[in-house]
Amino acid sequence: MKLLDLFESQNEQQVIVIFAGRFQPIHLGHKAVYDHLVSFFGPNVFIATGDKIKIPNSPFNFEQKQTLAGYLDIPEDHVIMTPQPYRPVQITAQFDSRFTKVIFALGAKDADRFDFEHRRDSDYMQPYQGTASMDTLDQHGYVYIIPTQTFMINDIPVQSASEIRTEYAEADSSGKARIIRDLYGTYNHEIRDIFDTALRYQGLSEGRIGNFFSGIALAGILALGMPTAVTNDAITQQTIAASNAYVHDIKLLALTIWGEARNQGHMGMEAIGHVIMNRINHHEKKYGDDIQSVVLNPHQFSCWSDTDQNKEKIQRMSLIDHAIQTQEAPNGVDYDEWFSELKKTPDWADYQAWIQAYKIAENILKGRSSDPTHGATMYHTVSSNPKWTHKVRPTVQIGSHIFYKDFGK
Repeated sequence: MKLLDLFESQNEQQVIVIFAGRFQPIHLGHKAVYDHLVSFFGPNVFIATGDKIKIPNSPFNFEQKQTLAGYLDIPEDHVIMTPQPYRPVQITAQFDSRFTKVIFALGAKDADRFDFEHRRDSDYMQPYQGTASMDTLDQHGYVYIIPTQTFMINDIPVQSASEIRTEYAEADSSGKARIIRDLYGTYNHEIRDIFDTALRYQGLSEGRIGNFFSGIALAGILALGMPTAVTNDAITQQTIAASNAYVHDIKLLALTIWGEARNQGHMGMEAIGHVIMNRINHHEKKYGDDIQSVVLNPHQFSCWSDTDQNKEKIQRMSLIDHAIQTQEAPNGVDYDEWFSELKKTPDWADYQAWIQAYKIAENILKGRSSDPTHGATMYHTVSSNPKWTHKVRPTVQIGSHIFYKDFGK
């Protein structure tokens, strides 16, 4: 349905309100503003926001913001994707400019971009001084200032989205659940997944994020094309180099989980992560004593083998993730076009599994995940029958993997 259909007659003078912003994330405070605008100006209030992701300040994409708005009872067709929220032609173009007046509702910080003290009557943007004195949108737009609001999350007063993101990143699991309830009046796993996905890099500076990806070999990678072959050193030494031990471990664990089990569902991916940790904790230390030595031990995890196609896929997904986090598409192509095309390819499903692998790795390292393998240190697919199985005992089958542990352990 076109926005124009909301009106009975396009020849009547109408007022539309554009509530523009990044909404990182959208929350109950924005809902209160939306309700105020509806009560003051009528039902034709639209939220204008973009789809660009920029870590760390803009981690939520449009689809996530629209979903969160739904939990706030904001109509889906009133949340409009606009590449330039302060020039929302995707909204205004649906109305006859001769009979429509437009108000832009902005926070005080965003309104500072308009110098009303030295304004001229010829300037398009004018301060709102009542609807009676307004010209139609082909002549002027009007800025309505929204007062800054303070609200509580986890009993802490906050005013900005950056404070929300920081509090969430630093909270434990119960604290995160409480923050979600404070922001949306309820808690459910979809909201939690959106937050955990969008904020997985929160707390890392842009430099630290960039350092992780600095070793990725970009040569030979085409936009949405297959990568060239990379050497073992490129993968094991450069691609997984990180600026500190925590980022190093969590990312390397996630890469291995994804490479070995991205098609095995949540429990199947979780199982691989626990096998790695069980090997680290093995009493004989025969597998290695840290994540890197365990997963890169030759002939152990096939996704790191030169002859395994998953190795190139890990490299490829690292490049995709890097492009999304930096909003810089490969080969200098337009990012928005590249991202739109990405969503239509099988790579998009792989990228969702990539994000899930990262969350699973983080939960394992933080002790928030139970071991579904019952202590297993080895596994194989149901289609194979390795010779070593008589030396260990099976513990469980999860998906297409059968897991084993040492006898007597």
